[in-house]
Amino acid sequence: MDKKVIAAVIFVLVVGVVFGAYFLATPAPQIEQKQFEITVTDLAGRVVTLEVPVNKIVFVEGGHVGYIIALDAVGGEKALKKIVGMDMEEWKSIRQWIYSKYVEVYPWIKDIEDIGTSKALNVEKIIKLHPDVVLAPLYTKEDIPVEKLEAAGIPIIFIDYHAETIENHRKSTLILGTLVDQRDRAKALVDLYEERANMVSSRVAEVENKPKVYLEGGYRKWSTYGRYMWGEMVKNAGGTNIAWDLFERGGEISPEYVLKANPDVIVVTGSYWVKRPESIWLGYYAHQDLARERLKKWIERPGWSDINAVKNNRVYAIHHQLSRNIWDFIAVEYLAKCFYPDLFNDVDPVEDFKIFHDTFLSIDYAGVWMLSLEEEKKAITVTDLAGRQVTVKVPVERIILQSSGSGGAFYTLFALEGKDAPEKIVGWDPGLKKYRMWIFQKFIEACPELENIPNVGSAKDLSVEQVISLNPDVLIVPAYSWKSAKDVYDKVEQAGIPILTIDYHTETLETHRESIMLLGKVLGREEKAQELVDFYEEQVNEVYSRLDEIDEPKPKVYVELGMKGPSEYSNTYGDYMWGALIEKSGGINIAKGKIERWGPISPEYLLDANPDVIIITGSYWPGCPGSMRLGYYANPEESRELLKAFTERPGWDTLSAVNNNRVYSIHHGLARDIWDFVAIQYMAKCFYPDVFEDLNPEENFKEFHEKFLPVDYSGVWMLSLEE
Repeated sequence: MDKKVIAAVIFVLVVGVVFGAYFLATPAPQIEQKQFEITVTDLAGRVVTLEVPVNKIVFVEGGHVGYIIALDAVGGEKALKKIVGMDMEEWKSIRQWIYSKYVEVYPWIKDIEDIGTSKALNVEKIIKLHPDVVLAPLYTKEDIPVEKLEAAGIPIIFIDYHAETIENHRKSTLILGTLVDQRDRAKALVDLYEERANMVSSRVAEVENKPKVYLEGGYRKWSTYGRYMWGEMVKNAGGTNIAWDLFERGGEISPEYVLKANPDVIVVTGSYWVKRPESIWLGYYAHQDLARERLKKWIERPGWSDINAVKNNRVYAIHHQLSRNIWDFIAVEYLAKCFYPDLFNDVDPVEDFKIFHDTFLSIDYAGVWMLSLEEEKKAITVTDLAGRQVTVKVPVERIILQSSGSGGAFYTLFALEGKDAPEKIVGWDPGLKKYRMWIFQKFIEACPELENIPNVGSAKDLSVEQVISLNPDVLIVPAYSWKSAKDVYDKVEQAGIPILTIDYHTETLETHRESIMLLGKVLGREEKAQELVDFYEEQVNEVYSRLDEIDEPKPKVYVELGMKGPSEYSNTYGDYMWGALIEKSGGINIAKGKIERWGPISPEYLLDANPDVIIITGSYWPGCPGSMRLGYYANPEESRELLKAFTERPGWDTLSAVNNNRVYSIHHGLARDIWDFVAIQYMAKCFYPDVFEDLNPEENFKEFHEKFLPVDYSGVWMLSLEE
């Protein structure tokens, strides 16, 4: 098994063990509990008495330095709701993306009272808020009017993650857990932190030749750290900090000193500092390519091309907020991996950070938090389904989709990426929501973030300006749509954005295979793509292998889009989409030669053709009340009544299909996509019930969901007039 996989499994097991010990936590040091009143020795060595659990918290610098994240990890939403005052304006300004991420999840957070920063604290407002406790970082001790607050009956407790020591992390986390009545969860966090920190320290302890490291604060060039914060973390990760003896805390280093020190590794911290547009943007909404370009520009300085770190591509960026906080073990892991890639080749800090989010935080992992200058994307040239040679930088991470409802890459993307798929979709058309409402709702249940993806329009209505502003790696569009709106898509390509065409509409095994493998190639998911292709081919061959042996007349088949209901004839299909599927399933399409692609057929022609089988496709079209209704939330009785109404059209009582109860319905979205094997199987069974008696399309569709989709199968997707 791959070492990275083993390491990921170990990390998950560690999280499970420490979190499983949730109810077995040992008492926190220096905390003596007396019923509801406790005495706490804080990180300033002060003895503070107060009642717990607290209900109202004021957090000094909680946003700026990110200690609010520690409170979330310890107590979740319940603890966050206890905050009545914090440095809100500072948080919004200095850590805008973290602030925005929390507001996405908890909109009420933006209504927390702003109490200013430690240097400009609004003491009167704090007193009016009547908090049960004021929490503050230890470094603000000289700025806080402790006596004035205590005279107003408000206890203040100092915690400290800045010193970057296991001891201070432990004490601070356990204090938070005690204050919000989550000591067991706090103990689980402490255990996880210590296990990961000790994993790194034990490995680097034996290393003799340690790399020289220059770590720069990305908010201002030449800002660095001595024996404090990032400087301490470099040491903990096994590096030699070139500024260790220069500063007690932090300061500005001279360019000459850096050149002379000739570091082996350079690390620059990044964030989204609005007032510093040249900084390296990292965080929840960061884009890898943009961050890497900024890192490249950041290190373009006189003489730096001769520094070992630059010559050897050992230049890295990491989010500034990953220091001095409850999650900074991730930063230590990443730094250690940068310093000793072979020694830590089994450690995946990004994956560990995702697991930490899933286990302890209210917000989901997203964006880019750490990256290397050497992780350049590889430019490859592929042939798309329009036969064009297209150059794309892979793996693609920012995708704009077209035809999300059917025929596009939406379902394939989820089959290849799972629940991570929404992180890659930066824009899409409204097709899924407009024409496949129930599918949209089902996927929103599993991946709520889909609802926030910008609508860029589609085909002739595509907003080229919006597409360009979203800076995608690629736009993926069905080949037929690309041809019909080529003038619009040409403008996108002229802006330097590659377009890849796929083709599920022609309903051939070859184009399905090529489309899946093309997407797998540009996503870096070729193995998963091959698994999907193999599954698809196995399913369709269940039909094709038997059709060759059938020696009986083929049934005449009429298929109609059931969107307009019984009162009006809607589209049928020629040698295309449903028309092609009829023939692949062993039927004769009565519209072939009469309809080129799609369009309504005359009632007279239908009655004269007298089909043996009729298929009405369904979905959930809210604007069409009489339409055929199928999908994740469909009811079989209601759907069957809707289908029956179609058979009551004038003259249909003379049709063989109606008289022989060979009228069926199938979900319209099952055509022209990676799951159309279900349609092929179901239609083949409708055409030749004896030959395909043992074939169960519904069960195979359930298996497809279990193997490839993040949503469970439910509802009704196919049914006959006869129960």
